[in-house]
Amino acid sequence: MSGKTRRDASGKKRGDERLKVVGTVVRGLGESASFLSIPWVNAQLVRKLGFSPYGGTLNIDVHDPGVQERLKGCRGERILPEEEGFCDAFLWSGVIGGKYPCAVVLPLVPGYPECILEIVAPLYLKQALAIEDGDGVEVEVYLKGRSAVRPAAHGRNPDVSWPGASGKRGRTGKEGEQGRGKT
Repeated sequence: MSGKTRRDASGKKRGDERLKVVGTVVRGLGESASFLSIPWVNAQLVRKLGFSPYGGTLNIDVHDPGVQERLKGCRGERILPEEEGFCDAFLWSGVIGGKYPCAVVLPLVPGYPECILEIVAPLYLKQALAIEDGDGVEVEVYLKGRSAVRPAAHGRNPDVSWPGASGKRGRTGKEGEQGRGKT
């Protein structure tokens, strides 16, 4: 895990702090597909991230509970429940595999595994990154500055592939964990 704060020409912090996280892709519980398909959840994600998420999360075991602690200390955007019985969640935008826009979604529920991060993206990440359970992956998380800001607000990074730029929606019809029906 590493962080970076950028400075402008005068030496002032720009507030564009990032956290690089490396972890192992793991199978989830299969609950994210139904959560992401709820209209108010999807609407908040689109509004805060600028993309409609693929119908499942990619789960990453970062092997370090300090990662979640650091993220919580930076207080990302928040997904607020609009119905009883749902939890709040923090949200930070980022880039996965050095190429694809994504966001870390951290549900605020008691007993949530300390070393797991759930990643949403506008495309099926296992296919796009050619990864499967047990493979390693790197996520660059924007802690401040660009966190959970629509990409168009900062211009699009030419090194990041934006699937929505072609006019295609992020959803592919597959549900659950990035391609396996579970998260």
